[in-house]
Parts: sequence; C-alpha cells; structure tokens
Amino acid sequence: MIYRGELDAKEEQEGITERYLVSVDSLYALRDRRKAKTKQDKSFRGDSALRQIEGNTTELLREAIAWLETRAAENAELRTRLELTAQTDSTLREQLERERTRADRLDAETRELREQLADARQPWWRRLFGG
Repeated sequence: MIYRGELDAKEEQEGITERYLVSVDSLYALRDRRKAKTKQDKSFRGDSALRQIEGNTTELLREAIAWLETRAAENAELRTRLELTAQTDSTLREQLERERTRADRLDAETRELREQLADARQPWWRRLFGG
C-alpha cells in the first residue's frame, strides 16, 4: 500500500533492518475510503475475503513447496546411502566367498600335512614292511 501510494510513510533504516513509519492521517484516510467503497459496493467484503484466501493459498503453496524440496533432498540422500550400501554388500559378499575358498584350501592342506606327519611318526620297520 505504501508503494502504491495508498499510505504515506517515511522509511527508517537501522543497520540491516528496514521499517516504515506510517502517517496516522493516511491510515484514517484509507479507512474512510474503504468505508465509502464498502457502502457503494456490497461485494467489497467478498473480494477482500477472496484476496485473503488467495493470500493464504499462496502461503500454503510456499510451505508445500518448501516441504517438497526438503523431502526431495532427503530422498536423494537416502538413494545415495542405498547405493553405497548395495556396493558395500556386494564387496563384502565377494570377500566372504574368497575367504571361504581360502579356508577350504587351508583345511585340505592341513589334512594332507597331518597325514604326512602321521606317516612320518610311524616306526621305520612299519613303513618298510607296511604294517
């Protein structure tokens, strides 16, 4: 209303804050103009209410958009985490399989060495005569 010239005001600045000092006379003049317009036009209140609803709708849309942007960012973060988890799972499964193969090989070597040790501990005459 200040920018449209409906209210007289002086701009007052303090640092980074900015505010306007509105003339009381211009407020009274605005009130009188509105009263006169209300008497002339019965739909003025309806229009005013409609503008208020539109303003509320705009605010609701802004809040909804902000909420959606936040959820989209969270969704992107969760997708990234899921991807990393899948890669980690795949890597761990491969490592587990390699370790199982290694453990099986070592078990076979251990059995073979135990058999050789048992054969080596037999007396010479048993090894020679097979007894």
